[in-house]
Amino acid sequence: MHKFLVAMVLICCLFSGCSQNRTESSPSQELGKEEISSSLSDGATQAESSPSDTSSDAEITQLFCDAMTQINHLATEDPSDNLKQIFDDVKILDGVVTIEQVPYMETSLPYEELAGYYGEIFTDDALDWVLSAKYANVDGMVYCSATGGQSGGGFTFVSVENLQENTYQGTYLTSSSDEEQHTTFSVKKTDAGYRISSIDYRPASLH
Repeated sequence: MHKFLVAMVLICCLFSGCSQNRTESSPSQELGKEEISSSLSDGATQAESSPSDTSSDAEITQLFCDAMTQINHLATEDPSDNLKQIFDDVKILDGVVTIEQVPYMETSLPYEELAGYYGEIFTDDALDWVLSAKYANVDGMVYCSATGGQSGGGFTFVSVENLQENTYQGTYLTSSSDEEQHTTFSVKKTDAGYRISSIDYRPASLH
């Protein structure tokens, strides 16, 4: 069991933006703007192969915050607006398809660009789920759901605890409750760094 220090929590909550914030930037810029702190980020860039060292702890904490933020955006925002916030030049076109009784609107965005964006945070099952939560791949292009998100959302980071090997428990607060909430997630080391391969946090508005 490995509990991160309270000091890390205070740094994250006060200075980093681990509470959900919307940014209008490219994927790399967005992740950078949501860094836990400059000192934690500097340590995270040199993560070793084992998730148990200090620099990797910082990277995984940041990864958890980024994942929660992106999932909350998917759950609470209109899908087309969410795309426009991520990709400045995306256009919503006239084409419409129905998938499992849900209408999806055609966009000008290649699907591989959307996969690359979320692939900065997620991989494997977690990536597949995030990509399918509000979007569809139709002939290599992104179609976005015409169904909007739920109201509310957002979170405040509390801590991340290593349960075993690559499995962690994230603790956070929401505006709707004073009680701490928990979710379990797993990480995987890829050539590009750590990515979240599974996560239990799935708001009701996401299938």
